[in-house]
Amino acid sequence: SLHRAIAIVRCVEVTTMKTSTILKRAKKLISDPKRWTQHAFAKAANGNVIGPESDNAVCWCSIGALRKASFGTGCYGRAEAMLEMAAKRFQIQIYRQTYPDDVNDQRDHATVLRMFDSAIRLAERQEASGQR
Repeated sequence: SLHRAIAIVRCVEVTTMKTSTILKRAKKLISDPKRWTQHAFAKAANGNVIGPESDNAVCWCSIGALRKASFGTGCYGRAEAMLEMAAKRFQIQIYRQTYPDDVNDQRDHATVLRMFDSAIRLAERQEASGQR
């Protein structure tokens, strides 16, 4: 049936999705500063906080964009780990590890995009060594 064929295609997509692809999709979502937000995973056009996977979301934070880009792929965890490793470069507090949401909410848009670039490079290095 059509539903079975779609499910099979989806399964193939899920098992072949690269972490770098998820990170690139997330970065693209927020590449325009108007589509980026702080202190919320995502917002609707009226400014209300909304789930990042919602079709009504118009802007996202770094983690919200990652959740949207990875929705239905089963690849969120690996991509989040790469983004967390990249966030360490942007240490904000001396006595605490810096996470992607810290960078997103306490730094500017350009810094968030640099964090994604760093995470993408990390993921591509892992993929080149045979890991997905």
